[in-house]
Amino acid sequence: MKHFFLIACLVCSSLQALGDEISTLLNKMVAADQSLNFEGTLVYLQGPHVETMRVVHAIDETGGVHERITSLSGDTREVYLNDRHLFAIMPRTGRIVIESRQSSADTQLPSNLYLGNKNYDYALHGTERIAGRNCRVVSIYPRDSFRFGYRFCIEEKTGLLLKALTQDHAGKTYEQMMYTSISEPESISADKYIPVLKSKEYELQKSVQKKPGPADVAETSSWLVQRFSQDEVLPPGFDMVFHSMQDVPGAPGPVEHFVLSDGIATLSVFISEILTDTPLEEGAGQSGCMNMYSRITENFHVTVIGAVPEKTIQFVAKSLHYRP
Repeated sequence: MKHFFLIACLVCSSLQALGDEISTLLNKMVAADQSLNFEGTLVYLQGPHVETMRVVHAIDETGGVHERITSLSGDTREVYLNDRHLFAIMPRTGRIVIESRQSSADTQLPSNLYLGNKNYDYALHGTERIAGRNCRVVSIYPRDSFRFGYRFCIEEKTGLLLKALTQDHAGKTYEQMMYTSISEPESISADKYIPVLKSKEYELQKSVQKKPGPADVAETSSWLVQRFSQDEVLPPGFDMVFHSMQDVPGAPGPVEHFVLSDGIATLSVFISEILTDTPLEEGAGQSGCMNMYSRITENFHVTVIGAVPEKTIQFVAKSLHYRP
């Protein structure tokens, strides 16, 4: 679910070319995520698959943002985010995965990269009624098939994002999320958004960054993204915006991490040296709008994953070349 709020933050930087109405709505949507307390029930649809979740979104006394998402159907799962970390809690497997958000696209993308984004068109499409509230529909259309489009329904008064769809270039919907109920309490106590866990009942798996930094740090990397020309990286419109080395639970050695973005969509590249005889998977996978592709090259395991079309993921995976 956080995927849509992250996109909302990135969209905000592309507003110079928009009309006043669209600009105002998108600015309100971003401001609401950073300043409003809200809680509600969210329905997630992906083809025939339906999930229901409880969302608690709180702003603490220092202005810090907290979000807790709890599954109400299917396997029991929980995600808790704050400004620094993401915690994925999986009672069925007895694991808690902890990741630093300093390596995430939502905290590292420079805002000036997205001014005048030429990869998308924007339009207003009337109103809908969601969770008993009226909201305005903003559509973001991709100009090619290398990226997805988005359709947001935003409450005009508060800026709350009440419904969101991810669609491909042809208009096919891959996933959608919609609140069935939502409220805005004046305050939310910490016990509602911070999970209480007994560490003895869970195995902690924490990723540690060894060398985080902006994209220019990647000049020291041994990996190169093949180019169509001097000015265009594969796929067209995407640039490298973040690079780090990480210690990842279960990995025999450090994992190199790149983030590529076109200003709204992002994808991640993970590269690890093969140090054991354990068989590693290759090939493609998909879940809703998330696509993944893995391959082995030069004794390295390369995985590319992101909320972009399959062709974009494979373009990046197959264009990576090792330079000793």
